[in-house]
Amino acid sequence: GEFADIIKHRLDACIFCGACENACPNDAIKVRRTAIADTIEKKGALEKKILQELEFRPTKAILKTYPELCHGCGNCAVACPVNSLYGENMTIEVENGSVCVINQENCRGCGTCIDACPVDAIELEGVK
Repeated sequence: GEFADIIKHRLDACIFCGACENACPNDAIKVRRTAIADTIEKKGALEKKILQELEFRPTKAILKTYPELCHGCGNCAVACPVNSLYGENMTIEVENGSVCVINQENCRGCGTCIDACPVDAIELEGVK
């Protein structure tokens, strides 16, 4: 298009949240991977092995989300070790472009989803 030469990639500043893709009215931008997804995939096998050996311990922490802050990047769902281990019983995911808690009982209170969120749309209540 007419602005093709103006748009520049700033990979040093990009957090791969997908906000540019969602905002583009012409569907001209595609974010293929999230930074957290690449990191998690590399560690995934080890994390799954560790989680399989840990006994499930329910937490008193409550996973709280702020959908109005969410950009829909999905980093939280990719980072959640429970999601990767128990795919069909996901704890957290993005639906309709917003983060939501699917299964509070599966949450182990690790905070990985919080660390992965670039816009602070998730917190754990009851954890100090």
